[in-house]
Amino acid sequence: MKNLFLFLFLLVVFTSKAQDNRVSGLNSRQFTKYWKVESESPDYKVTFQGDTAEIVSPKGLTLWRKEKMSGKVTIEYDACVVVESDGDRLSDLNCFWMASDPQYPDNLWKREKWRSGIFLNCYSLQLYYLGYGGNHNSTTRFRRYDGDESGITNPKARPAILKEYTDAGHLLKPNHWYHIKITNENNRVSYYIDGERLVDFRDAEPLREGWFGFRTTLSRTRITNFSYECSSQEATAVPLQWIGETPRQDKAVSFGVPFDKGEVFPENKLRLSAESGEDIPIDTWTLAYWPDGSVKWGGIAGVIPAGTEKLTLEKAVKKSKAKSKLPDTDKKKSVSVTETSQGIHISTGAISAYIPRQGEFLIDSLLYKGVKVGGKARLICHTQSEPVLESTSQVSFTNYCLLYTSPSPRD
Repeated sequence: MKNLFLFLFLLVVFTSKAQDNRVSGLNSRQFTKYWKVESESPDYKVTFQGDTAEIVSPKGLTLWRKEKMSGKVTIEYDACVVVESDGDRLSDLNCFWMASDPQYPDNLWKREKWRSGIFLNCYSLQLYYLGYGGNHNSTTRFRRYDGDESGITNPKARPAILKEYTDAGHLLKPNHWYHIKITNENNRVSYYIDGERLVDFRDAEPLREGWFGFRTTLSRTRITNFSYECSSQEATAVPLQWIGETPRQDKAVSFGVPFDKGEVFPENKLRLSAESGEDIPIDTWTLAYWPDGSVKWGGIAGVIPAGTEKLTLEKAVKKSKAKSKLPDTDKKKSVSVTETSQGIHISTGAISAYIPRQGEFLIDSLLYKGVKVGGKARLICHTQSEPVLESTSQVSFTNYCLLYTSPSPRD
């Protein structure tokens, strides 16, 4: 009987945890469990009627949802700005989402006292921001914050406006209940209000995790019916393998890869890795585009190590900036240049090239790990006598090769 009771207790606990995303928590009993107020003024008020919270904010205020969201995220809630007396102000039905502090990515609350609900201090965060009816209900704007703290004091460093509305149809109506829906799916960010999509943003480096914050200032607002859903993002991973036998020596290759619409953009960096997880250096370029500007076909070139049977091509995850651990001596040795009267030898360790000072070859030889993989590279100009038309009877072509001459080091 004890075992059965324990099983039922654990089942209730796990079920409760799994359903937290469906709990609005905007009532007096659950509010402090699910929400945290970050206010510029201590004189704010939060009152409740059923599962609806009313916020009176004499200054800037962010109402943060305590759970961190990640992956493919959908957020929905209803909200309105109350105008029932002379002191009520129609403005600022705003929100943050996927918010995090780059200095403390796993702890948004580490610097909450420093932020203190002050809007300018929020430039220290990475997030998406939609200000509906901001600036005394004259603008509706969408921005993406990159966590650059210099924006706090320097207006020129602040994030650009990515979308803006100023017409009456996209500004606040008093006492109107708006249904708001926000979606983050792979690199596509959308914001809907009353069923209309105001924002459809393709982010080359999407924010994949963070917190939601309901934001307002100098107004009386109500919020209810809050819920969210999180699921894993669809990974952009392309498995690759050889046709035929796996090369027994390092192999220089170039190939094309197709991508779905909206999956990869020219700004995205791609990563090629072996089964062992080892990264393989590559060059990439766009071969064809989808109508939305995303990459339809991408070109890839690199040197595949001997014996590598399977590879994976995927979008590279943006890494935080870190200082190199290499000592200064190693950094200096990473690239060497040797000049003689006959030519220039450049070596990166794995790759070395010999560039003659004169003659018709721009690069005489190119070696990878001591094995010659190319050479006799020339710069050629190819011309034709006239355009090819239906009436054209004869066209002549001419090639011009560059003869290169460079002064010696003594000159």
